[in-house]
Amino acid sequence: MASRDRSLDGLLATWQAWSTRSMFTRLAEKAEREGNDEQAAILRGVVDGEPEVGPLEALTAQHELSSLLNLWEWQTVRAAREDGATWGQIGKATHAGPDRARREFLDTVESQHRYGYLSDRDTDARRAAAGQWTDELHADTPPQARAEIEQATAAGDHDRLDALRATWWNPDHRADASADGGTALDPLDDARDRVAVAQAAVGETAEQDQAGVDDQADEAAAGCEG
Repeated sequence: MASRDRSLDGLLATWQAWSTRSMFTRLAEKAEREGNDEQAAILRGVVDGEPEVGPLEALTAQHELSSLLNLWEWQTVRAAREDGATWGQIGKATHAGPDRARREFLDTVESQHRYGYLSDRDTDARRAAAGQWTDELHADTPPQARAEIEQATAAGDHDRLDALRATWWNPDHRADASADGGTALDPLDDARDRVAVAQAAVGETAEQDQAGVDDQADEAAAGCEG
């Protein structure tokens, strides 16, 4: 098997070539069974125009592409946070929920720092991007709860802090939120889209490519009928 481009574009192209060949081969076989040899020939021409890629090679490329995007997602999360996105928005974009999205981001930051991939300065910058949930409380958090949070923080009582966070943390908090509402302003669509790219590139692109393949098939069929 010839060596192929292992860049993101190359990996996606490998998967697309297999997907297109697979789809048009099935369509050509269907046309042949129905006795439409002219349409089958056009469809076979599309197949012949794509590089030969087996399903195992396509699976390898798909998995590698997905893995790379997942590995880089935390960088996009940081960019979205610095651009003003809330954890609620990020959790929605990544389909992880705000608590899990924040936890996974911070876990990755700490891991990168622990193994020497992030300097102390860069680690502090990423922690700052995550923010402190204790600074993102619901506007109606009562003084008693705020006092409990301070006490649990001072005592290092993580179990108690987890329970308090589940009740009083506002994942839609924005630093520029109005004083009376304390809720998120209009969603930052650009930031959310940048985060969504990492998670959706493989799945959604595959669906779009499949739609494109279907469109090509329709055009090929229309050409035969014409």
